[in-house]
Amino acid sequence: RLLATNARMLTTEIAEKLNSSAATIAKRIKKLVKLGVIKGFRYSADFSKLGYQLYCAYIKLIDYNKRERIINYITSNPHLVMVTETAGHTDLEFDFIVYNVNQFLQIMDDLAIKFPNNIKNYEYFYETKIHKVQYIPEKL
Repeated sequence: RLLATNARMLTTEIAEKLNSSAATIAKRIKKLVKLGVIKGFRYSADFSKLGYQLYCAYIKLIDYNKRERIINYITSNPHLVMVTETAGHTDLEFDFIVYNVNQFLQIMDDLAIKFPNNIKNYEYFYETKIHKVQYIPEKL
């Protein structure tokens, strides 16, 4: 949980907070990485301060079996930051960091042209402000 809120926290700081040694903490972190529990260490940026906007697209597919072709194609887009396979209302979620809505819509138009018989429809939203990011809930 400590690393989830601050991935740059030193092992000595974590050890102090958990009444442990830095060596023990380092071994535990290494083990969590090896087991795949920790997938990476990240930073959180306010992209709006850099002139960018985050758009999320929820994609509903006509044929769910074609999703891998779509995923393989969209992952080459340099503005894509995340692809999620979902179940329920939508089948895929794409997150893009772009300059404006026109750039986002061009990406979506390209996708619709490339896969005309695979995408049923999509919804999208623009993220205006993040109030909280916590990668691990306080209580599991």
